[in-house]
Amino acid sequence: MALSSDVKLVGVTAERILQTVHAALYASVPLDSMAIKESSYLVSQAGTAVAMLKVTGGSILHTHPATGKRITAATGVLREVNNAPAMLLSGPDFYAEAAAGTSVMKDFFHFKDDCTAAEIATLLARFHSTPTAWFAPLRDEYVERDAGLAPILRAAPLHSPCWHLPWSGIDTGNVVMTCEAFYAVSEATKRLVVIHGDFKPDNVLWGADGKLIAIDYDLCQHLSLCERLRERAGGGPRLYARLRDETLVTFPGLLANIYDKEVPLLRGEPHPTAKTTAASADDSPTALEIVDLLAAAVAQVRADAALVDCCVNDGLVLTLFAREGLGSPLLFGWLQQMQTNNMLRLFGIAPAE
Repeated sequence: MALSSDVKLVGVTAERILQTVHAALYASVPLDSMAIKESSYLVSQAGTAVAMLKVTGGSILHTHPATGKRITAATGVLREVNNAPAMLLSGPDFYAEAAAGTSVMKDFFHFKDDCTAAEIATLLARFHSTPTAWFAPLRDEYVERDAGLAPILRAAPLHSPCWHLPWSGIDTGNVVMTCEAFYAVSEATKRLVVIHGDFKPDNVLWGADGKLIAIDYDLCQHLSLCERLRERAGGGPRLYARLRDETLVTFPGLLANIYDKEVPLLRGEPHPTAKTTAASADDSPTALEIVDLLAAAVAQVRADAALVDCCVNDGLVLTLFAREGLGSPLLFGWLQQMQTNNMLRLFGIAPAE
């Protein structure tokens, strides 16, 4: 049973965070035997990691009550089936969970060599087998929240991108996108599962039992299998995969609305969540134009076996960039703008020197 605290930790120092965790959980040991890693709030005692603290109130992912509901519901189910570390302490704007283990990250895009593809696939399979009933009440709440959006959401199948983070701002209702060109086609890929949502090397650890465990569940969600395994042995995140004879597409991070410069480039207009904005509406295609351009590109890929193989090996976004938007100057120009603003870094595309 997790303990609770009424202390708020947003904006406080790492030392203050350590004092709070110590008083609540480890008061029987000397405070000077404990340490905290300021960048990640990993708490250790006598050199051994014991807890990981997450300050939630200061994150952009926790700026709306519906987001908090989703994260709480998802992680609660994950903990029940031992797919997430045990909760130790919770407060108004933070929680602390048991330290899960040691890192398997070689670098941002790669796992260490001793972390095999089979072990990674086993971990993902555990996520995909997590019960999904927790999402239904949230989905009903999303549908009825806005009278204007309700008819669109009611008509959208459960494998529509409108339910998928970070495809859209379904938590907050700010941005909702549904496009049939990106839908899963086969019954297998329409199957609904729980996914991590931010699966990458620095969110995976070796547990004390010798098995992999994932951490950081802010984007954990319930959606169709069109959001697939995004890595391979020795490789980085893969945003495109083929299941049987079907080509699947997702654009996490490309059509998101959680980054500083991405939204104004996508929409071609100033946006309140951005620290900087495009100079004018002519600097970038609008959101609808981008969706149409990507839909056309996906149609090209699905009709060309060589492009399918290229996307499976390298990822859809990297393929679109390397092949200059598949012949679309407007799409390639937008991708170049994204590159310049360092918004393709998650796809392994750095700003040009």
